[in-house]
Amino acid sequence: MATLVDSYDETHSEPANAFYISAYVGWLQGVGQCFTAATGKLYSAKFYLKKTNSPTGNASAKVYAYTGTPGVDAKPTGAALATSALFDVATLTTDFQLIEFIFSGAERIQLSAINYIVTFEYTGGDVSNVVNVGNDYVSPAHAGNGSFIQTPTWTAMDDDVIFYLYEIIATINNESSIEWILYDTDFETVEHVLRGK
Repeated sequence: MATLVDSYDETHSEPANAFYISAYVGWLQGVGQCFTAATGKLYSAKFYLKKTNSPTGNASAKVYAYTGTPGVDAKPTGAALATSALFDVATLTTDFQLIEFIFSGAERIQLSAINYIVTFEYTGGDVSNVVNVGNDYVSPAHAGNGSFIQTPTWTAMDDDVIFYLYEIIATINNESSIEWILYDTDFETVEHVLRGK
């Protein structure tokens, strides 16, 4: 099953300070949070989202390598290492809720026990039709730090983004076997690789 490896939960959210994400030049086109991974396969990310008015189009979560110092000024660098399935922002409500973004197939990459940045990105909408992302502006306390993009430039920030990051992690059971739980969109496969059997 998927394991939560890092998070900054929604009890830290400050709705009055939520980010405005849209294609409008005055808003942001995405936000990210530096996190610490475990050794395992990327599974999903959750962000705390709502809509203002009626944005349309698709958003996604992405994972990047970082430049800078985690917890200080880390921000994405290079091309995304993985991109989630698309999410239709029109299905959001006007109340904040956790939305999960699933990584599957080739996007379910192997992560090492180091820092990365997970992002929420959306380039639809306009000045009044936006996606809001929950964050902590007043007293950010996550070990990582946030970042934002005004296309094409990523900038580090002090705010922390509300997020959850899940991985599929290999476990060794009492019979000395390695068990991977692999999920796809409509079925579950369990593979056992036995050692010394």
